[in-house]
Amino acid sequence: MTRAAHDEAHCECGAWSGEACTWAGPRSDTVLIDYMPDHLRASHEAAGNRGRYPCNGSSRLRVSLACAAWMVGADGDWVDEVRS
Repeated sequence: MTRAAHDEAHCECGAWSGEACTWAGPRSDTVLIDYMPDHLRASHEAAGNRGRYPCNGSSRLRVSLACAAWMVGADGDWVDEVRS
């Protein structure tokens, strides 16, 4: 595998949005995020906490920087940037 092929990443934001994302590019233009799926949010609100990944049921995705900004802006209470 070439270095260029190893460095390519595909955005996984579709798992959050329900729509396939066509973004692909260098891994350096992505970030890891955790998001809480809708079906688990009520139980976390009732418990008064969000727990920690992976035991809390959240999903970890690698997404483009642009999609990460969109996700945080649209759903910031349930989306956290983990690291680049």
